[in-house]
Amino acid sequence: MERERERIYKNLFSLLTFDCFDTSGISGGKFIDGLTLSDKDEHKRLVAGKIYSIRNQLVHQEDYEEQEKVKITHSCWPPLTLFLYKAVEYLFSEYELHLSQ
Repeated sequence: MERERERIYKNLFSLLTFDCFDTSGISGGKFIDGLTLSDKDEHKRLVAGKIYSIRNQLVHQEDYEEQEKVKITHSCWPPLTLFLYKAVEYLFSEYELHLSQ
């Protein structure tokens, strides 16, 4: 799982500008509590890990990571959704040429 988590960060989240994280409100979400903005790369890595954990919680019935579940409430979804929208929008606008080849 750690290899997959790191690969997702390296191939996706590390490509994003910090603006995607900062303006979406994802950094203030309740499931991101405790993360600081001091090291932007580490912050991206931690957010990527949380989102990967949320994805696994939604997709798998068993806990393959043997970690505590991410507590996600109704109020967490708007910033999470906005962040994912901004991420997809940024990646498509930045790498559009590569996607069409």
